Amino acid sequence: MQRVSSKLKSWWQQKNSAKPLNTQAVPEEIMHLFRLRREHSLLQARFNGVDDVFQSLLLEVDLEQNQLLLDEPFPHRFPVQYWVGRRIVVSTSEGGLATRFESRVSASMGLDQGNALVLEMPRSIMAAQRRNSFRVAVSGRMPVDAVVRVPEQGNLAARVLDLSASGIRLAIPGELDALAQDTRLALRLGAETPLVSQLSVRYMQPSQQEQDCTEVGAQFTGLNSSQCKVIERFLVRMQRSQRQRELEAGLV
Repeated sequence: MQRVSSKLKSWWQQKNSAKPLNTQAVPEEIMHLFRLRREHSLLQARFNGVDDVFQSLLLEVDLEQNQLLLDEPFPHRFPVQYWVGRRIVVSTSEGGLATRFESRVSASMGLDQGNALVLEMPRSIMAAQRRNSFRVAVSGRMPVDAVVRVPEQGNLAARVLDLSASGIRLAIPGELDALAQDTRLALRLGAETPLVSQLSVRYMQPSQQEQDCTEVGAQFTGLNSSQCKVIERFLVRMQRSQRQRELEAGLV
């Protein structure tokens, strides 16, 4: 633990002169990464092409550069450059809280007390204490069509980026007029069984996944039991599909 504290102290001393970030709405999944860093959570790291499981720490969540900084994986069995370009699966389970995300190592860098890996910001983060808190990324292989009715802008086609039993993240083509937090939207979700629901906006920003789109994160409101079951069935199917792809890719 002393090594952990000194490493984090050294890193933050190097960051003292950094400019503060502009205030902006940050998705809950990204806020969870900040909690992992703040609590010094011990992470498990797996890399494609390597059977061993390594341990690491999250040193920084960089929203300006859209990247993460991860302590050099321990034990140090390979040179730090060995990891650059590899896919990585990061997970942890402490105190009943499970976290898991995938990324790619884009670079390495030296610190005063060791080395670190630079990771691309993950597109989806599964962080949950209860099953209905998990968010499942929706791949292009299993698309889910959606139509959103936006106040004074009409019905707009949207692509579902990820989904949980309590919320959804959408990419809507074009630039939307600003939507205040808690703005109510109507949603028609074309999953296995079409679903109509009300949404409450949590944030909106230019999409980093879909070109020329606006990303909207929202919470479901007023779901009845049958609607919840429709979403639960879809989440289970998506998780099984993701697990199968991971097995085929040798990442688990």
